[in-house]
Amino acid sequence: PPPRRVTPAVLGTMNGMRVAIVGATGAVGRTMLGILEERDFPVDDLILLASERTAGTRLRFRDREHTVGELSPEALEGVDLALASCGSAVAQTWVPQAAEAGTICVDNSSAFRMEPWAELVIPEVNPEALERGAKVYAVPNCTIITALMALAPLHRAAGLRAVSLSSYQSVSGAGGKGADFVVFLDDDEGPDPTWLNELLGVQRATGAAIVRRSAVPRSPTKPGRSRGQPRKQCQVSARSRTAAANCRAR
Repeated sequence: PPPRRVTPAVLGTMNGMRVAIVGATGAVGRTMLGILEERDFPVDDLILLASERTAGTRLRFRDREHTVGELSPEALEGVDLALASCGSAVAQTWVPQAAEAGTICVDNSSAFRMEPWAELVIPEVNPEALERGAKVYAVPNCTIITALMALAPLHRAAGLRAVSLSSYQSVSGAGGKGADFVVFLDDDEGPDPTWLNELLGVQRATGAAIVRRSAVPRSPTKPGRSRGQPRKQCQVSARSRTAAANCRAR
């Protein structure tokens, strides 16, 4: 693991930097790219990286198209700041090595959240952690971030001993594909255990969300598309005892 050395952080200088986005073609990676441009982040050199499958994709940043490269140790050489959203398994293959080489890594996965040499940071809650000179900054779970934005001030003011929390996850949490696919269940389809297991298999394979039809909000949308429907709609029939999702483009 990278040593916990107290060194001046590149993040504090805010000079032009060599910045990499790992997982650039995913839903989160594309959002990172948009935020860098929106906030006029001081980027001198932008490196976009992803898996072999999506390497070669071209993404636009500041009126220029950039070609996404394949993630490798060589691609990260000389990078000052790496923003990562590539999953735990992939992050473990390169983040420690990049950090030892001097790259500051901000990782969205769960890979390093419990490591003593990484800082677990929500800037609005514990900004002092950014001043400790770490090379790896782990991003907490999205539910925790949202909850602590409200709970941290209450805890400081009055002290909290226990919290009971329910989480309702967004479809986009499954990435770009998850945002495209939803499995609708009619309200009269009961919780048959055998069929439900098959349906969960479809969910794992496709990233589909499972939604009761009555729970779909009725909101305005583009002409030609029914209200409350996603771009692609998947119907799974409980009565036919099949886990095949019949998808049609919308």
